[in-house]
Amino acid sequence: MKRDGEAGRPRDPRVDAAVLVAARELVCEIGYAETGVERIAQRAGVSRTAIYRRWPAKALIIHEAVFPAAERHVHLVSCGELRGDLRGMVAGALALFSRPEVRAAMPGLMADAAVDGRLRAAFRDGLESAARRELTVVLDAARERGELRTDVSAGTVMHLVAGAFLFRMVAWGPEELPALTEELTALLAAALCEPSA
Repeated sequence: MKRDGEAGRPRDPRVDAAVLVAARELVCEIGYAETGVERIAQRAGVSRTAIYRRWPAKALIIHEAVFPAAERHVHLVSCGELRGDLRGMVAGALALFSRPEVRAAMPGLMADAAVDGRLRAAFRDGLESAARRELTVVLDAARERGELRTDVSAGTVMHLVAGAFLFRMVAWGPEELPALTEELTALLAAALCEPSA
């Protein structure tokens, strides 16, 4: 008898969903370090083998649970003015880093990404790729309006914002994130806007 996920038999999406829900719940309840494959399997009511057929490492499960494919678009839309666009981007980052599962998972995910190329690729190909595409459209429009310096890339702007929020969250605590929003928006506007804009 062929098991779920083996050649000739499609994966059962209910197993995938149960594992991702279990991982998201556990990382919020007990933290990233204590959330292991065995605990995820027990909570989801599946075998460890079923999990490993889908994800080769805990970090990849938690990454997908915290950043599900359906939620990787940040829906950044230009308001027609660069300062407003920057404010919207920073507000979106605040919303993302304020989510309980993101607060619980990100420090551990970043530590694992330092030594796991598969996890780095998941970050690049998932949330970062979608955010970069959307931000590129917004910044290109600002550049065409003459508001944005010509030597600015979407990737650098995105990393400045994400890095500031991540460091503030880890070093100071999530309650300090809202205070960063207006100051970061003002700093970005001062650095990125053409002087005449």
